[in-house]
Amino acid sequence: MKPILYLFFSLLILTSFTTDKKFTLETKPNETILFGRLNIYNDGDIKVKDIFFQMRNIEKGSSYKVRLDPEGYFILKVPAGNYEIKRVWYKEYFINLPHGYLTLEACDPDNLYYTGNVYINWSPVHYDRKTSPYFMVSTSSYYGLVGAVATLAISSISSTVEQKNVDVIPAIVREKPETTDRFYMHYPDCQKEIKYSPVNIQVYN
Repeated sequence: MKPILYLFFSLLILTSFTTDKKFTLETKPNETILFGRLNIYNDGDIKVKDIFFQMRNIEKGSSYKVRLDPEGYFILKVPAGNYEIKRVWYKEYFINLPHGYLTLEACDPDNLYYTGNVYINWSPVHYDRKTSPYFMVSTSSYYGLVGAVATLAISSISSTVEQKNVDVIPAIVREKPETTDRFYMHYPDCQKEIKYSPVNIQVYN
């Protein structure tokens, strides 16, 4: 079967706060800042520099392609609103997540939002594509995501949003003080309040 190609309008590439010296905390009206960390583990062979994920504004439908730094941290400016993580890339591999599976609220432009440390259990290079209908290979120029090492149990659900019988990769979110400490190390003059708004994981029965 040919790879399925997806076109995303308003797709922007954003950078990490540990590598982009041009990034500032100045925002436009009704714009806010999200930061956190994302790790895709269960595969020690992956390189974090080849990781991206797609953050989508639920109300407006606009999407942002987010780059991680070498340790998995990220930061981006977006319009205040509700968001979801829709896709994860690693090189030519990518995975689509069901609508509403990983969501977060960032509605107040006066705040900065720490999304938590998100850990996703995915092995993009070693997954069996024949038994994993949600796992795809892209021939487009989109390149992907990944993180560290560990193991979670795999669970699956049935979803009719993007395709039937979609396996949902397990994910967990943790609050880690070292992530906010890292933020303050790079932005010691930050005057805005940081609000912990963790990514919410939809539980399916």
